[in-house]
Amino acid sequence: TNVAKPRSKPGDRDHLNGRMLATGPRSAQAEGEDSELTDAELQRRTVACLRSRGGGCQLAEWIKAMGLRRIRSTLYKRAVAVLREVAEVVDGATVRLKREHQHAG
Repeated sequence: TNVAKPRSKPGDRDHLNGRMLATGPRSAQAEGEDSELTDAELQRRTVACLRSRGGGCQLAEWIKAMGLRRIRSTLYKRAVAVLREVAEVVDGATVRLKREHQHAG
């Protein structure tokens, strides 16, 4: 009988050698490449992200919007340090821009 092979999608594991299959061209950049971001750029992106959400959002939303994937990465730790400089945590999971960063200026 003819048995159809399961189709692999980008991001799936290659069952023969365990490597990740290449993703399409629109995939998110790897954190290793983004780690070259300066703290000033991380701050600009964080402020812009929170302003676009009315000055605040859920911490999980910010993490996703910033493209952070690995909690132990240097980029993640730097981004959180920048977040603490420009925002405050409210109710444990909501972040709000500090007053001095709320308006463009």
